Amino acid sequence: MQEPSGSHTVQEDEKTTSSRENPLLSLVFNIALPTLVLTKLSGEDRLGPEYGFLLAMSLPLIYGVYDYVARREISWIAVLGFVSILIKGSLGMMKLDGFWFAVNEAALPGLLALGTLVARVYKPMLIRRLIFNDKLIRTELVMEKLVEERAREEFEKSLRRGSLLIGLSFVVSSVLNFVLAVYFLKSPAGTEAFNAELGYMTAVSYPVIMASSSSLLIFAVVSMARTVRRLTGLSWEEIFKVEESPKAKS
Repeated sequence: MQEPSGSHTVQEDEKTTSSRENPLLSLVFNIALPTLVLTKLSGEDRLGPEYGFLLAMSLPLIYGVYDYVARREISWIAVLGFVSILIKGSLGMMKLDGFWFAVNEAALPGLLALGTLVARVYKPMLIRRLIFNDKLIRTELVMEKLVEERAREEFEKSLRRGSLLIGLSFVVSSVLNFVLAVYFLKSPAGTEAFNAELGYMTAVSYPVIMASSSSLLIFAVVSMARTVRRLTGLSWEEIFKVEESPKAKS
């Protein structure tokens, strides 16, 4: 018995929807709750500096495990973030000063920047994961058109330029992370004052870093899409996968 014509599309839509990260939960567990714990619950009359610090560090890990169970996808960026949290927790337990926290904050985006720039010489894999992927773009149609127009090589060059922009966004994140950590973290680690400073830094760093690095990522997306349009003649709607509303699907 033949499947109804729309059943395959519905199954694909459901699979795509289930594989998407919940941005609200991510913000709550990675930013809002850790900030609340560090700034309001780390006093001696509540959790105390050490337990407050450990709870705040554990919340992103709890979310990471939940996200993996829900989506069955391992994000290598999340794995690096997990390592960064473990290092931060170790630094907190050793009660080192804020400078080493600043180094740790800068290390993750710095390593991503280095990896992106090195990989750019060989194959721009990161931009394929972040931008040129099946969740965002109709990659099969685009690649068919590029082959037809004999423009594959020029497109690969544009991907390498996009990888350079992504690497630059990580450099910006690394520098801002270090500067913000040095600016905020003045008190000795293991104290209520230090936890509060770490909480304020967490709350401020997200919008500041997102605004700066996201602008470069958006520019990379637009630049790549314009190149695809020029090389293939496809429209914006044909290049990008636009999610239809439930009414439109029915």
